[in-house]
Amino acid sequence: MGDVSDNIGNISQLSEARLMELMPEIAERPVTVQEVRNRAQQKCDERIAEKKKPLKWQENIVNGVSNKHYDGDFYEINKILVDLSEPLVTEAAKEEIDNMRYNVQDPEDRTFENLYSFILEDDITDLRSDKVFVSFFEPFKKLVNKEKERYKKEIL
Repeated sequence: MGDVSDNIGNISQLSEARLMELMPEIAERPVTVQEVRNRAQQKCDERIAEKKKPLKWQENIVNGVSNKHYDGDFYEINKILVDLSEPLVTEAAKEEIDNMRYNVQDPEDRTFENLYSFILEDDITDLRSDKVFVSFFEPFKKLVNKEKERYKKEIL
């Protein structure tokens, strides 16, 4: 379906309603792109057998015709862009990300007070109100507490 915010194209003339019409099982279970392409090909073949022209949006699924221009196969390019199991980062960056994810972080300077001082320092006006700040960051409080507990257990 694409993602405008990430500049990722979608299959031309394919709407969510049309996709659900083609693959209603999407509502029940995960389906693969190949399953969708196979079903679209099946529907195209059925229309040809009935001496009807295939529907353009179904052909677009089969052939990976996008509303954006890609130099290469639409499906391969989007897999590279979206598949986070193989991120587009260097090995050094992967190592640094793993260090941040799995190594225990010292919570000393990782307080909400410190964060708020950075917001004031950087003049991020949308978050300057105490009420806005609290409502925006409140969901992260649980994570911060977990991190502090983990630090205590593993380091101290």
